[in-house]
Amino acid sequence: MTSRQDQSDKFERLRGRAEELIQKQPNVTPSSSLDILELIHELKIYQAELEIQNEELKEAQNEISELHHEFEDLYEFAPCGYVTMNNNGIIKRINLAGANLLGKYRKLLPQSGVSQFIATGYEDLYLATLQKSGETGIKQSIELLLNSQKDQPMWVRADIQADRDENGEVIQWRMVLVDITLKKETDAALQNSQDKYQKLFYSMVSGATVLEVLDRDQSGRIIDARVLEVNTAFERLTGIPSHQAVGRSIRQIWPETKNFWLDKIGQVMRTRQSITVEGFHRELEKNFLMTVYWLDDQRVGTTFIDISDQKKIQQTLDKARQTLEIQVKSQMADLRQVNTQLQKEIHARKQTQIALEQKAEELETHSIGLEEANAALKVLLKEVKNERRELEEKVVCNLDDLIRPHLSAIASEKMSQRQRLLLDTIRRSIDDIASPLSRRFIIDGRHLTPIETQVANLIRQGRTTKEIAEIMSVSKSTIDFHRLNIRHKLNLTNKKTNLQSYLRSFT
Repeated sequence: MTSRQDQSDKFERLRGRAEELIQKQPNVTPSSSLDILELIHELKIYQAELEIQNEELKEAQNEISELHHEFEDLYEFAPCGYVTMNNNGIIKRINLAGANLLGKYRKLLPQSGVSQFIATGYEDLYLATLQKSGETGIKQSIELLLNSQKDQPMWVRADIQADRDENGEVIQWRMVLVDITLKKETDAALQNSQDKYQKLFYSMVSGATVLEVLDRDQSGRIIDARVLEVNTAFERLTGIPSHQAVGRSIRQIWPETKNFWLDKIGQVMRTRQSITVEGFHRELEKNFLMTVYWLDDQRVGTTFIDISDQKKIQQTLDKARQTLEIQVKSQMADLRQVNTQLQKEIHARKQTQIALEQKAEELETHSIGLEEANAALKVLLKEVKNERRELEEKVVCNLDDLIRPHLSAIASEKMSQRQRLLLDTIRRSIDDIASPLSRRFIIDGRHLTPIETQVANLIRQGRTTKEIAEIMSVSKSTIDFHRLNIRHKLNLTNKKTNLQSYLRSFT
């Protein structure tokens, strides 16, 4: 592009050529030449104006370019999603935030419908809102659940605006998407909390109300309060339905309410500290225990229970206590007389006690002689017990050493069925005799089988495994198996304790 100086030089050259052409024409009068010069001068002025306008246009174009880049940045990096759709609802343009909300790569979104990203159950609402925006030309707002690829749901608020021509036909739709997932979660949590509060409030056994300060006197003392909310227990305790209580003041419901109750509300409003009081409500003719809680600068909450029955019981108890006190005073006089008589009896018993102490000394002397005789008897009993144990042990040993081997030898011979039956009977009889004796050498409660008891008794006697196997006519491995079971039942497994010594310690 030529500079302004080049444009001026060009204009001067054109002007010179124009003057030369005018001078060569014979029919050109001096006045005509003057007119041409004036026209050239005007053209030059017009050219200067055009150059100025051209500079202004350049500056405007630069400003528009900067604004365009700024708009692009604002559009692309806006915190909310911007979507432009054609008249068929197909995406023409979408910014980064919009693509992130829809959860798809941005280049794949054009030529796609927004409805395919909306969760099942919300498509009809979206299409109906789109149609309403197109029909009315007014911006419509709805909340939609999107098909999120994340674990948690994605909620958006969609502001839809239709651009229409002069005939009312939709040219395109513009939609703004705002992420309201956090708001939805907060609303759900708040609603859950509200539901819990409502459930707790209305299911309370105690009556409950929410009161709003309605009127004060010149000194600031509360003289009336309005009922904002009551629970089911309130209706039961007062007999007033909620629709007759909510919205009315305490003075309207109970005109003769004492200032005592309102003063307690005023105290809580001043101190913001909960208090519990009890009193008699004249109009309801009931005694109540009431707790007042501070909620805010205009409201308090109250809970109350009917304690009329407790009061009646308390009065009955007070009367009973007074009667009891009278009876106690009467009985105290009788007790004093009895006490005097008891003092006399005590003196007589002391004399008797002295005599008993003397007798006790005599008995103690006699007791010493009995203890000495008792010690001698214990020694004698111990000797008898040891002799009996030795006798029992000899019986068991004799049975095992002298009789059982012969029985085993007889059993190895050929015998008739009757002989074997008799032999088995003899063995059982011997077992019945030996078993109670041998079991005395084993700790009670160890649950040893009869065979294990027999093996334990032979081990205690000092028999080897081979000798025990020959006596019982079994293999050595069988005796080893029984030894392991006996050690296990006597809690000797993995211990370096000699089984024979341990068994002998029981005798």
